Amino acid sequence: MVKKNPRQKKNDGKSHKNKNSSEGLDQPSVNLEAATISESEGTPSVFACPECHGVLWEFKDDEMVHFRCRVGHAYGTESLTTELSAASEAALWAAVRALEEKAAMQRRVAAGSRQEPLSKRLLDQSDSDDSNARLIRDMIFRRDAELEPELSASEDPEEKIA
Repeated sequence: MVKKNPRQKKNDGKSHKNKNSSEGLDQPSVNLEAATISESEGTPSVFACPECHGVLWEFKDDEMVHFRCRVGHAYGTESLTTELSAASEAALWAAVRALEEKAAMQRRVAAGSRQEPLSKRLLDQSDSDDSNARLIRDMIFRRDAELEPELSASEDPEEKIA
């Protein structure tokens, strides 16, 4: 069975190239055909698109594996790895920010509270949230420190001299 290259458009003998950009507006089926993936060309992967969070379809050809979502975002294995790494780091930073904001709000409410048990509970929770935020922050920095030697080893030695 010959697998189709997802980058190749279906050829039905008609030319879909528009000489005038407004002609495409009269032919929505042409635009839809260009924007959608034939599901028979690939298999759904376990990965979500880093941009739109839709299912990424996996396509294999003789040379490489690549991924594409229904919207049209496309990735090779290296670019997908890079994007997923960036997305996970952004999520971790969002968690740090959320925990720190929650802790600050709890301290503010505790400072204005006249109820000792409530104030104590809020301060305890605030300490816990600050601690969790520090753990995540340390994890991010530890990962960055571990990657730094890899990055400097992969740099071009001649660039270091300049």
